[in-house]
Amino acid sequence: MRPRRTKDIIILSLTALLIAGAGIEGFALQVPPAGGEEYHQRIKQAYQQMPTRIEDWVGTEHALSQGAITLLHPNVAASWEYANFVTQQRAQVLLVQCTDAREMFGHYPPACYPGQGWTMNRSEPREWKVGGIDIKGMEYEFSRSETDRQSSSIVVDDFMMLPDGSFIRDMANLRPLAFEWRFFGSGQMQMITDTSIPDEERKKIFSTLIGGYVPVIRAIQSGGSNPTK
Repeated sequence: MRPRRTKDIIILSLTALLIAGAGIEGFALQVPPAGGEEYHQRIKQAYQQMPTRIEDWVGTEHALSQGAITLLHPNVAASWEYANFVTQQRAQVLLVQCTDAREMFGHYPPACYPGQGWTMNRSEPREWKVGGIDIKGMEYEFSRSETDRQSSSIVVDDFMMLPDGSFIRDMANLRPLAFEWRFFGSGQMQMITDTSIPDEERKKIFSTLIGGYVPVIRAIQSGGSNPTK
């Protein structure tokens, strides 16, 4: 019986070492890489320098709800409503940049808007060229009944960004990468317009308004290659 007991002790000891090793490795993975704090501060500074006017569009900033802040733990989070004083058109721009890419999982048009009573009518991939940047994203159309006799519909142009300069179209493509970017995070922007605006006109509005955010976009994309790999 003695040899068997000795074998059991060895197995238990090895198991304990493996568990301890896994714990040490898990702890090591939680140590933020160098440069992360400076990177997030750089993004915040770029946003703070954003003008309130972009060409003929004048913006009014609205605070995000406390629920959204609690969900996202953002480094930067903003909602701007823009009015064009020439055409009288209106558009809304949302910007969120999280320090942990995993925090972005709950902030995604197919998840957010239906939760507010909107029905998604379509979703299509889109590509835009803004300020020399080729942006890849998605366009969504939502509608909902406001009263028994009235309804409203909107178009949401959405794209997500990673610190290495890449764009992510949707959450299915972000999820596999989120853990790797848990310290440098990810960014997301949305432009919301009424469906009454023609597509070509909407593209021009996107180019103008999102073009005003190019310094922020470049800051988000300035994190370089993934330091956790």
